Amino acid sequence: MTIEGNLENYELPEILLGLSMNKQTGTLRFELEKENKEIYFHQGAIFVLYSREQNIAELEKLLVTSQRATAKQFKTARRSQLDTKRFIGDVLLEMKLLSQGELMQLMYKFIEDTL
Repeated sequence: MTIEGNLENYELPEILLGLSMNKQTGTLRFELEKENKEIYFHQGAIFVLYSREQNIAELEKLLVTSQRATAKQFKTARRSQLDTKRFIGDVLLEMKLLSQGELMQLMYKFIEDTL
């Protein structure tokens, strides 16, 4: 399935939810004026730039400022993620810091802020 075109007529959360619900695998590329951004999907799971430490720090800041987790809780989740090689979202769910719905909302916000 190929999606191309101007996104002015679409809301980003709507696109992301559709790709996730349809368990799509691939890359969603945004060609912006100054730089390009990419979001990777695998079987509907969103892989969002978590390999970079800067983005990890931004995610921590977002969780702490939105009062979803304390800095200590996030560091515990991050250690668990690194030890188990799992996605940080799965760890946050397992620790019951977020519900599935809250995680999706957080991911949308994180993606919008990152783009």
